[in-house]
Amino acid sequence: MVNDCKMRSKCFELFMDFLQNTARHIKDGQVSDEIIQSYREQMKVLRKKGPYDKCDTCFSEVHRLFEKQVDLMQSLGIYTKTGENKEIIAEISDDNLVKDLLEPVANIQRFQILKALTVQTRTFSDISQLTGLRGGNLLFHIKKLTDSGMILQRHERGDYIITDKGFKTMTAISQLHQILNPA
Repeated sequence: MVNDCKMRSKCFELFMDFLQNTARHIKDGQVSDEIIQSYREQMKVLRKKGPYDKCDTCFSEVHRLFEKQVDLMQSLGIYTKTGENKEIIAEISDDNLVKDLLEPVANIQRFQILKALTVQTRTFSDISQLTGLRGGNLLFHIKKLTDSGMILQRHERGDYIITDKGFKTMTAISQLHQILNPA
């Protein structure tokens, strides 16, 4: 969580309650899509109440931890996605899909940034060295990834980290690559 935030203690308590409540479902033995979706909706409502841009850092971390809990529920066999992934391809919004998913990864430098961030956090200088980009050119690509929700900066002038969305995108691309190019 962001250390120098006035809301830190209040948010910490709120987030701990949220994660403890979601963790209780692991003991239930069976978790429905409705329960998981209700928690995702709660997160959206809470985020809308967050008064600062830096709230994204904390919400991203809590979202990541919640999704880890969901993954654990799936591994334990107490939660199976049934309603998700039933979208018909024709119903997917072209603009949103291209802008928020395809465009951010369809550039070699942005792809290199995402790939590097899947392993560890990186500074602006690290990313500059990795991509060969400097100043405004690098900022342009970082902003594209940040605006799409793929990466975020821990705090002003801090390291860059990959978000849950960015990590899942890279995982899906890797899986797709393996399917299309079997060894």
